[in-house]
Amino acid sequence: MSARPVVVAVVGASGFVGAAIAEAFRDGGQEVVSIVAPRILGESRPLSEHIAVAESLALSRPTLISSLRGADVVINAAGLARPDSQATSALFGANALLPLVLFIAAKLAGVRRFVHISSIAVQGNHNPLDASRRVFPFSPYSESKAMGETLLLKAADSDTQLPKLSIVRASSVHDETRETTQRLISFARSPFASVPGRGLSPSPVSSLNGLAVCVAGVALGEPSEITVQPWEGETVFDVLARYGGKPPRRLPAWVCRTVLTVANRVARWTNNSAFQGSARRLEVLWYGQSIVAVSDGEAQEQ
Repeated sequence: MSARPVVVAVVGASGFVGAAIAEAFRDGGQEVVSIVAPRILGESRPLSEHIAVAESLALSRPTLISSLRGADVVINAAGLARPDSQATSALFGANALLPLVLFIAAKLAGVRRFVHISSIAVQGNHNPLDASRRVFPFSPYSESKAMGETLLLKAADSDTQLPKLSIVRASSVHDETRETTQRLISFARSPFASVPGRGLSPSPVSSLNGLAVCVAGVALGEPSEITVQPWEGETVFDVLARYGGKPPRRLPAWVCRTVLTVANRVARWTNNSAFQGSARRLEVLWYGQSIVAVSDGEAQEQ
């Protein structure tokens, strides 16, 4: 008698990331249940109050709890992927409060595993990126994602009856259907496409399939608290050459550092989230970030 397939509930399965994750599980023979994420608005309040509010919101949604019942694993692939966003109630509701509401709903439904898709943005320009609880947010978007992680970890620490929690920090996932990828292509094809020195720094730019495979491995493997999506092997030079169809120019490192120093000072002075995001994207394109990922329960630098 064959074992029954693992039932995986994917919240946000119709979205860019959620659809790829759902397909990866189906390809692996698992049964996938698509869940529509409820729309939740978030406000600025102490962490303890966020948890109380999330419990109330979860209890007020019996249909959501019922839809998760019978699932072995719940994947939260919902949220607002808007790195240039201002601090809005919609941003913090989707990225900070919603994950905790889903986590509590999963507990009430008797689910064993809960996997939350976060972002490497929570660690800002920390290098290397790692799987620790340390966060260094630099913008409203990264703050909302960091708060989502913090609330989940606080809830998991305070109640061992909750599902086993795993957080996956997605790296810079690109696909030609995304606006951010189109901006990358435009830069890579422009006369400004460049790298500092030889451009050998590891790039966190990754593929959608790579994220989906990573999430499936985490969900079906041994529980790990935080996993960073592994490096896919490309340098910053490789990424710009691939998207631009030509090798980027090599600039003196001091030129790039000077440009970034000025850009970061202007971003702090103006407190403009769009400018902050642009300065950070340029820094990643030029200097990348190395990654300390968690794989099979062991940390390894890549």
